[in-house]
Amino acid sequence: MALECVGNTQALQACVDAVRKRGVVVQVGLHAGEAPVNWFNVVYKDIDLRGSWAYEAQMWPRVMRLIASGQIPARKIVTRTVTLDNVIVEGFDALLDPAGTHLKILIDLRG
Repeated sequence: MALECVGNTQALQACVDAVRKRGVVVQVGLHAGEAPVNWFNVVYKDIDLRGSWAYEAQMWPRVMRLIASGQIPARKIVTRTVTLDNVIVEGFDALLDPAGTHLKILIDLRG
């Protein structure tokens, strides 16, 4: 399974390319325009391509104001920051652990 969460055409294509045959690609990020993909790969690999509507794109300015004002305690929501080298075990695996306590894990790309 691959999730495209930023609304980026290249990221969507990367998800299509990354999943195995009969894999699932979920489009969460809202694209501003058309998002072409290599449909040959979708059909050949028998990919299940799904959409998911989680929030409205217009809500982000309000969310940013609420974080800036302290009404949304963003520092409490981000429970860990990991490096790219450790993202699988300390990031994804930690979030998938049913007994885990993490809510949001950020990836530090600086090294």
